[in-house]
Amino acid sequence: FKSDPFVSCIILLNVVVMALEHYQQSEAWCEALRIAEISFVGIFVMEAILKIVAYDPWQYFASKANQFDFTVLLISIVSLPFNGPVV
Repeated sequence: FKSDPFVSCIILLNVVVMALEHYQQSEAWCEALRIAEISFVGIFVMEAILKIVAYDPWQYFASKANQFDFTVLLISIVSLPFNGPVV
C-alpha cells in the first residue's frame, strides 16, 4: 500500500472537488458536492479497512502515517452530519 497511485489520485481529486465550493452556489451544486464528500469518505473508509485487514491492526497503527490518516478519517466521519457546503 506504500504510495498507492490510486489512493493518491483519489486524494488529489478530493482536493479539487473541495476547491469547487463557492459563495452563492446553487442548491444542485451543494447537493453534488455533498454526494462527492460522502463518496470520498466512503472510499477512504474502505482503504482503511483494507489496510487494517491486510496488515494486522497492531502493524497498521504502528505507522505514524496510518495513525494520521485514521485520525483524519475519524474526524471526517464525525463531521459529516455537520458539514454542508455554503449556499
